Amino acid sequence: MKLTPVGKAGKGNTGLYIFGTVACLLLVAAVIGIYSQTAYESEPDTPDYPDIGSCPDSTATVSWGAVNALSQGSSVTTDETVKVDGGIAASGTTSYSVGAELEILWNASNYLDKITTYTVPCGGGPITTDIYATDDMSFRIFNSNGQLLTNDAAGGATNQTALGSGGSKNLKIYIDGTDKQSSGDLVIVAEHTNTTGCDKITLSGLGGASSASVPEFYTVTAAGSKAYAWDVPAVIGAQTVEGTLGVKAKSGQVCSGAIYVTAYSAQAFQDTDGSFVVGVEDADGTSKAEDDWDYDFYVDAA
Repeated sequence: MKLTPVGKAGKGNTGLYIFGTVACLLLVAAVIGIYSQTAYESEPDTPDYPDIGSCPDSTATVSWGAVNALSQGSSVTTDETVKVDGGIAASGTTSYSVGAELEILWNASNYLDKITTYTVPCGGGPITTDIYATDDMSFRIFNSNGQLLTNDAAGGATNQTALGSGGSKNLKIYIDGTDKQSSGDLVIVAEHTNTTGCDKITLSGLGGASSASVPEFYTVTAAGSKAYAWDVPAVIGAQTVEGTLGVKAKSGQVCSGAIYVTAYSAQAFQDTDGSFVVGVEDADGTSKAEDDWDYDFYVDAA
């Protein structure tokens, strides 16, 4: 019998042999992949606790944690006021009934306090939230000639020229945000001291200004002054929002004198009836604003 040297035998069948070998390897790999995926899906990263109704424990322990919403690597130390099914829990409580509904008021200095809700699961676990750092933002207001007004109610180098005989002027107003901070939703109040000559002040833009009630805690600067208010969306991060402040004289009158513009930052707080709410004042008219800042200017006499 003649032996055929290796590498030359079955030359015509080599492709079939290789194809069969590759097919077998692919089949084995597919089986292993299916098995591995099935095994992964049956072993999730988090424990598969029973649902609340079948939980073997009546209570569970939770922990608290907060991070800066605009700087996720930065943890924030907070105080928490917790309502359990409507009642306030003792300070420092971490063990609650499984299935209890928690309403949490998070508080931190120089951050906007906020409210979250949480259902205590079987096995407990961490309760975390993000919270916005905040500080006073700033206004810039320009007169109808495009000049930056002097920030002084008594007047200065640059004022608004007088408005007479029912005339009106549109002034550009800007809010300049701060990097990695939020102003929170705002209530902006504008007040004029000359009710004889000045008509209603208007505000538009600034991300969506809408009419609001003047806060009860706001006290007009001078007897007889008139104040107006608007809700304005939060300015988040180092962005600038633009709006228009409208000033108008009454028919046949001259509008002049001081105009005061003040912003108040809304945040969460516990109201007088114990409820957790968000705003700038409580039911008694006490200010709960986190921040406030102003920009005052003067309208020249005719």
